[in-house]
Amino acid sequence: GFLLIATLHLLNPDALIVRANTTRTIEGRRFDVRYAGSLSADAVPALVTALPALSPPDRAALADGLLKRWSTPEQQDWRSWSWARAKAWQVAEENSALLRATRRTQGIE
Repeated sequence: GFLLIATLHLLNPDALIVRANTTRTIEGRRFDVRYAGSLSADAVPALVTALPALSPPDRAALADGLLKRWSTPEQQDWRSWSWARAKAWQVAEENSALLRATRRTQGIE
């Protein structure tokens, strides 16, 4: 059981999903922005990396979702803190100018 949990932790399933869907998007398939935006904090770095591969409307919608969900850290009890959430907030902060500019290209404010 521990081996399975450790393997899943190392594989990072949410980021793996984003990378696979981005590859399929490059091949001409549709990228499900709503689903990708609902993934956990583990997916945020992969989602930001995937932005250039998406169509302009999908890029803007994903940027908007990332800004809404990850632009300011939630005030939570210390027991709910996680490395993945801290990393997601950091990535969103570091890329906030890009995310805002991307969102603006489609008139989303």
